[in-house]
Amino acid sequence: MKKIAVIAGTKVDTKLGVALLKKHYKNELVSYPISSTPAEQTYFQTMNPALRQEKMDTIIARLIREEKVEIFFIYCNSLSASVDFEELSKKHRVPILTPFLFYKELAQTYLRMGVLSANAQGAAGIERVIVQENIEADVYSITNIDWVNSIETGKTPSEICASSGIKESIAFFEKNQVSCIVFGCTHFPYFFDEYQRLSSIKCFNADTYLVESLNELLSR
Repeated sequence: MKKIAVIAGTKVDTKLGVALLKKHYKNELVSYPISSTPAEQTYFQTMNPALRQEKMDTIIARLIREEKVEIFFIYCNSLSASVDFEELSKKHRVPILTPFLFYKELAQTYLRMGVLSANAQGAAGIERVIVQENIEADVYSITNIDWVNSIETGKTPSEICASSGIKESIAFFEKNQVSCIVFGCTHFPYFFDEYQRLSSIKCFNADTYLVESLNELLSR
């Protein structure tokens, strides 16, 4: 079976990505967090673009050479926004899955979309993908790194949704009459069910799409 590398921003979202794949596959997985903390990951995402791209290029080349990885699973939205993975996929001739193709699909159906993201890099990347796919789409974004930190420190979904502006985010989206809310951070499915319980607006995260896309790759 093909070996899959799960790459994400920190150990926590990398672990979440590994857990997602283990529910569906028996393939050997290589876990590779880019940073130790959310703050370090934001620093990486805002560093010189050429250096950032070079670092990811080196990581992917090494995982192919030393670990014999055949598929890369990028389980981080803001990382996907800050690195040109399409270029790296072509250069190394390996499939690299990111959540961003899912947002292209949503943009074909929804014209007023709310986005929850960890930081501005992720929100900007998601907005860019949506608007480039559908010029008529409007995007209303909220970013909050505290939600990521709360997950990393082990708070429960109900504790997170009771504080840190979660309920206010729902009120903001309702007031602006968005037609759906996109969970634009791979940490956030952790509190997805609790958030959806509090909101009447349809919520989406990319997990199902990523698994279906990986199914297609593995069946070839």
